[in-house]
Amino acid sequence: MTNEYQEVLAALERRAILTEIQPLLHSLANSSTGINAGIDFVDAFGLTICMRAAAHGRLRVVKAAHELGARIEKRNPFTGANLLHYAVQQRVGGAGIVNWAVCNTSEKNS
Repeated sequence: MTNEYQEVLAALERRAILTEIQPLLHSLANSSTGINAGIDFVDAFGLTICMRAAAHGRLRVVKAAHELGARIEKRNPFTGANLLHYAVQQRVGGAGIVNWAVCNTSEKNS
């Protein structure tokens, strides 16, 4: 797990405000550790920061990560779940994330 990822995760877990998390997201987006790098870094549990933010019900963080290139469609390599799976389990904020994600997926059906 990269230091940048750990810093964003710690900020999410302590419910830090977006203005504190944004610079951390920028650092994560600019990090590079090979193929598993940047804003879509996958941790040992198969989770990205975007998935973790969705699991915390943090729509503004999900949006900020997406603006930096995080993919809504990215799947957990172990479970096949994407951020929608984590958002629907969140009682507070989950529905807003699902609504936003459905309207912003790049893979729309024709």
